[in-house]
Amino acid sequence: MSGCPVPDALVVSGAGPYVDPWHDFAATSARLAAILEGLGHRLDITGEVEDALADPGDVRLLVVNIGNPAEPRPPERMVAAAGGLAALTALGVGSDVHCQPPSMSAQA
Repeated sequence: MSGCPVPDALVVSGAGPYVDPWHDFAATSARLAAILEGLGHRLDITGEVEDALADPGDVRLLVVNIGNPAEPRPPERMVAAAGGLAALTALGVGSDVHCQPPSMSAQA
């Protein structure tokens, strides 16, 4: 479709098991999106973390803003996410990641 902007960036925002009590992922992801839009990017924001990492689509920039899940995630989902990230890296796609380190999950 001519005239329909195609996203070139994807912001993956912490939701579901990828939230934590220390970060307001919705607010920080919205702020990241505003900055990227100000730089001329067309983007999508999603809270479907595992699906987005497994199949991020045709993006030139991936921003991951998530927490560390308190419970282990299904191994097949993690393998799929790793594969999606590896494919983007092989294409030379830029990425920026903010994730809660696992060591933080034990702190109150």
